[in-house]
Amino acid sequence: MAAVVVADGGGDRCRCRCPGVAEVLAVKRDRLIPCAFAVRAIPGKDVGVVAARDLRRGERILKERPAMTARTTEDHAASALDASDAPDFWDLHDCHAVGETKTVLGICRTNCFELRDPATGDARSGVFLLGSRFNHDCSPNVHRTWLPDEGVEVYHALRDVPEGAELCGEYLFGVYRALRPPPDSHRHGRA
Repeated sequence: MAAVVVADGGGDRCRCRCPGVAEVLAVKRDRLIPCAFAVRAIPGKDVGVVAARDLRRGERILKERPAMTARTTEDHAASALDASDAPDFWDLHDCHAVGETKTVLGICRTNCFELRDPATGDARSGVFLLGSRFNHDCSPNVHRTWLPDEGVEVYHALRDVPEGAELCGEYLFGVYRALRPPPDSHRHGRA
């Protein structure tokens, strides 16, 4: 399994094998802390991630290693996937599937994220078994950051999120903000 680590705001960790189980717990000073999220069916969206408890702004929701990485999306087809990750990988969406037939390349193209090292400019793409479950929203409540030195992607709440709310990220960082006119643009004739 790709070393999936779910963390609460204090950094205490629990290792989760079944991402849909919100009852997985972390230990913090001899008391149990419920994990931050659960993977659930989302009406109109198939599957997504919801807050399993109230989340605070800035709280870490997830820290995850990619199940596979490659220089290009096409390279994913040849990338090694741990056998224990295979069922979770094949459960990911493939928007390129023909009928019910999914392909490694189709799943990778649908679910990969760019992993760029800002210090070196090195760029790869990665597929995350849990991170790929966060749906997109133009007004996200979750931000993800690739930490190249650790080889993990971390997810934090952008604002307070109530239990049961869907957790969504932004797939195209800054693109939607760049396309929207500034809030006061009507005053300057730009909208």
